[in-house]
Amino acid sequence: MFDLSGKKVLITGASGGIGRELSKSFLDMGAKIIVSGTDSKRLNSLKEELHQECEFYKCDLSNADDINDLTEYLNGLGGVDILINNAGKTEDNLLMRMSDEQWENVMLINLTSVMKLTRGIIRGMMKKRWGRIINITSVVALTGNPGQSNYVASKSGLIGF
Repeated sequence: MFDLSGKKVLITGASGGIGRELSKSFLDMGAKIIVSGTDSKRLNSLKEELHQECEFYKCDLSNADDINDLTEYLNGLGGVDILINNAGKTEDNLLMRMSDEQWENVMLINLTSVMKLTRGIIRGMMKKRWGRIINITSVVALTGNPGQSNYVASKSGLIGF
């Protein structure tokens, strides 16, 4: 494993399964983690499970003000060294039945929020001349999946980003 002692890591979507496991792994590597998500109950459960010092920040990535507040908070801490864009959303439907709202909701969380959050914290990484950004995507970004054109397009876009 890596020694990440002294490194600050932000993990979005920490209230889900992948985010929960990422949190455990980065703590095991010695990092100080900041986890964000929208589900307070699941975030509190994670906090109890980890029994370690980590920070929790409730953030709705579909809300531009929440993203700005989170980036200001992080920059006030001196920024983060590693950003893990893990949050994701699905709203499955066949394309011919998919509403504009279903398309836009998935794009907003899976792609647009990644750009806004990354843009908000990357300057600090550049000043330090060190940083890592990890974008969690899906195999369906490469293969496609029936009923998930919005999800597939967003995750493919994340690969391009």
